[in-house]
Amino acid sequence: PLAFGYPNDQRVKNIEDQLLVGDSLMIAPVVTKGATQRTVYLPEDMTMVRYDGQDFLCTPCAKGEHSVEVPVNHAVFFIRSGKLLPVGKAVTNSRDVTADDLQLLGNGETYELYWDDGMTRDCTLKNVQILKK
Repeated sequence: PLAFGYPNDQRVKNIEDQLLVGDSLMIAPVVTKGATQRTVYLPEDMTMVRYDGQDFLCTPCAKGEHSVEVPVNHAVFFIRSGKLLPVGKAVTNSRDVTADDLQLLGNGETYELYWDDGMTRDCTLKNVQILKK
């Protein structure tokens, strides 16, 4: 719930259809059948990301209430201020992904990426790569 991430913001205590996913991402799904817009409350400045199945469009949004258009078959989500979200191309196996394939969304400066080989418990610093926008 938003109240976990913003305990001092009284307004988020009654918002039940917006959720934080990790420390970077906020989702606000359209939950009304047939609706193509919804009101979203942003407890801080965020980056709104629209995805149409092909491209990502990032737009800065100020703290406060916004009416957001969400066409059918599109996804809209929000990235917290100072954060980055890596997205990659579709692959059939994670071994096919490289850092060069990743696009960084948001307004942060760096992203710490951990490469898991999927086989061992090797958790050394050699598995960590710092990506810069």
